[in-house]
Amino acid sequence: MVYTQVPLNTQNPSPGTHFDDGANANFSAYVFKDGHMVPVVNQQNNLDKQPMMPPVVVHPQTRYEDQENTLPALCLFIAGFFFVIPWIVNCVYIKSKNRIARALAISSVTLFAFSALCLILYFCLIVYVANDDDE
Repeated sequence: MVYTQVPLNTQNPSPGTHFDDGANANFSAYVFKDGHMVPVVNQQNNLDKQPMMPPVVVHPQTRYEDQENTLPALCLFIAGFFFVIPWIVNCVYIKSKNRIARALAISSVTLFAFSALCLILYFCLIVYVANDDDE
């Protein structure tokens, strides 16, 4: 038995020969086997049949952008102890993806509400005491 490989640039055998089944196969070459020309079929890898996972795209800038929210939120939180207005301004960071900035913003809004309530009670007390002195 002698096998001889025929180069790809040779012409394909005409239809109707004994090995033509009418199907379109992926032939890389033809070999002579027992006096007949037989196509060599490319075998596909099993990896082609496995489903491919979509690639994961990582944006490293997103992480640093979230970290940038921490310092301004912290500065507004601390400034709120001296002036009450920065606490309400800090509500911009409530929807931040950074959990520290979000916690500082929620704490600032809570402290603003608490300080506003204390301020209202303080003025009510002053008005009450002032009305008591008039009598």
